[in-house]
Amino acid sequence: MIRQKKAFELSINFLVVMIIMIVIFSFGIYLFTNVFNHVVKMDTEIHQQEIDRINLLLDDGSLVTVLNPQQNSGKDELRFPIGITNEGAVGGSSSFAIVIDENDAGCNYTFTPNDLAVVAEANCPGEVVYLPVDSSNFEIRNNERKYKLILISPKQNAGFYTVKFHIEREGESYGGTQMLWVTVP
Repeated sequence: MIRQKKAFELSINFLVVMIIMIVIFSFGIYLFTNVFNHVVKMDTEIHQQEIDRINLLLDDGSLVTVLNPQQNSGKDELRFPIGITNEGAVGGSSSFAIVIDENDAGCNYTFTPNDLAVVAEANCPGEVVYLPVDSSNFEIRNNERKYKLILISPKQNAGFYTVKFHIEREGESYGGTQMLWVTVP
């Protein structure tokens, strides 16, 4: 009788320990998933610190401004936060779009290799400029500011990328041509 009682207690203790382990393991997976999703989300959104810096640049009367990129490591995407202010709109709001200008070869960037003996290919070795989905036909009310993001993912090992873009308001160029420069060591 005592043996059966001890065996019964041992199996109950084992079940309790297993349930606790499953709960702790599940909590660990939940925590890891939340942290990972938050980190991925941070790369595709503009942070409050960047918005504050953009506002300082727009306060001087600029219509469009771009921040310098912050690169995390060698081949990570470069983030170019853009600030756009809608000044002098005729109606209550205007439709805007970010337009990446193509070069003569039809690429959305120009690439110059660090080793000038190597000639850059005439065709695009791969598109490197990415706009988030909401970068065309977005509305900005009169005297309001919007913040957008351009992502650049360099494909070459060593070289200099030049990206030209402009903002269009109601189909017309707004704020002039902007340029982004990326150096890959």
